[in-house]
Amino acid sequence: MCDEMKLNGGPDTTLENEQRRKVIKIAAAGATLGLCGSAFSAEPASTGGKVELKLDDLLVADDAEDGAAPLTPADLKPGKPVLAFPYDPKTKTIRSGSRLNKVLLLRLEESSFDEKTKSLAANGVLGFSAICTHQSCEVKTWMSKTKVLACFCHASMFQPLESGAVVSGPAPRALPTVPLKVVNGKLAVAGPFSAPPGVV
Repeated sequence: MCDEMKLNGGPDTTLENEQRRKVIKIAAAGATLGLCGSAFSAEPASTGGKVELKLDDLLVADDAEDGAAPLTPADLKPGKPVLAFPYDPKTKTIRSGSRLNKVLLLRLEESSFDEKTKSLAANGVLGFSAICTHQSCEVKTWMSKTKVLACFCHASMFQPLESGAVVSGPAPRALPTVPLKVVNGKLAVAGPFSAPPGVV
């Protein structure tokens, strides 16, 4: 029904189409400049190593170096995604050996969460795999008008308030979620990815 409405120009398609055109335009510009091979790597995540996300891991920014402070909910500005890697607080090791470990953190207004979303969040912060389920590019952009996460490689969009459900493809499945909690004021992993990250 929803797909039919979109195809027939339902009431919400104007804004969605405008956002989709924006994503496609930026993706095309990136491809023209040769960025897809670096910042938007399209290498399938299945070749990117194994998942090493562990229960009680803390989270550090993806560009953090040894000794970096783990992230707190207050470190995230509402609507500004942060890419992070899990961090073992016992060994002080950043689990950055595989792209599959990369997590997208997004802080949103908790009043917009349903019960399922609340159960996955920590102080308004939601966690998802940062690896697109289409061709393993990074998902790291928040489209504030339509309230979706976008992958600029091929314009897939995901709904964070519906467990990362696909809003528009070509991604074939939702972004896997990562349940979060707060431990001593720091964001921590409360469980495994809801599904294998990346291309399966």
